[in-house]
Amino acid sequence: MPINQADARQLAQVMLTAYGEDYETIAAILRPLRVQWPTIDWMGALTDIATTHQLFIDHGLSIAWWLAEVEARSA
Repeated sequence: MPINQADARQLAQVMLTAYGEDYETIAAILRPLRVQWPTIDWMGALTDIATTHQLFIDHGLSIAWWLAEVEARSA
């Protein structure tokens, strides 16, 4: 089933809502998504959502560090 970048953004939102700061779980989810749909910019979708994710902002999370961890662990 084909998906598009808008679908990826929605999925990124769901992942952050469900798993929050757990970058290891988010990375584990991204690994098969990247294989199944390699043309989707998964990190772009996640970055778009993460930079305005209120939980991250409230906790003072280093979003750049968090994204780098997700990227490294999902590659």
